[in-house]
Amino acid sequence: MVNQLRNAFAHNPWRPKWVIYEKYRNSYPIVLDDGSKFNFDASALNGDGVKPEHVGGLEFWVKLLQHCERLVSAQI
Repeated sequence: MVNQLRNAFAHNPWRPKWVIYEKYRNSYPIVLDDGSKFNFDASALNGDGVKPEHVGGLEFWVKLLQHCERLVSAQI
């Protein structure tokens, strides 16, 4: 999900749009280190603008960013 978000913002950060190759258009269960869960359904997002509900809402999005930050910090 993080990679797909990165791709969505890469070409136009002011109007991010999903660009999901067909082989990745699936549903992905996401479990963060704090126990938060979300099912990222990328099956029908290709071409749509990014909306908070696509990634579990703004609260889950922030938790996801914090989760990634902890993962990166642990590698240093």
